[in-house]
Amino acid sequence: MQWRNWLGTVLILIALGIVVYLSLGTPDPVSYNPGFFSDDGGSTFFMAATSKITPFEHDGKEAVHADVFTCDKNETRFVGFLDRYTSAMKQRLEHPPADKAELLALMREAANNGVEVVAPHSDHWVMRDSPEGQRIIDAVRCPRGSQNNLTWAWPKSDE
Repeated sequence: MQWRNWLGTVLILIALGIVVYLSLGTPDPVSYNPGFFSDDGGSTFFMAATSKITPFEHDGKEAVHADVFTCDKNETRFVGFLDRYTSAMKQRLEHPPADKAELLALMREAANNGVEVVAPHSDHWVMRDSPEGQRIIDAVRCPRGSQNNLTWAWPKSDE
């Protein structure tokens, strides 16, 4: 299954969340848009505002974005891979340009060229758009080994 388009869309949405957060300040509870993150290599995940620029500190540990999947309509969820911005891209996103055109160009660059991925429980980070990065993304499987019914998981309404 090709996750390239989905991942790019998710990263652009995260980047837009960052832009909104930085331009408007802390979002009110109504506009809070949660995303999945992990600070333990993908063993578990937690929710936080998608405006967080990864990696960030969480309970004294480094947290990164967790790409969470399900194979049973969101009943069971698991981390398929993790991603974070490169240190150079994170620094640029933390100090975005004021000009809207430059900001949009930065968001596109962040989504296309500023993201590293890693398989759960690995410390071998690679660029998302590299052949090795695509292998990590394409290798996501349901717990029983297939890609049947494999979809992105979303926060549950009671979370």
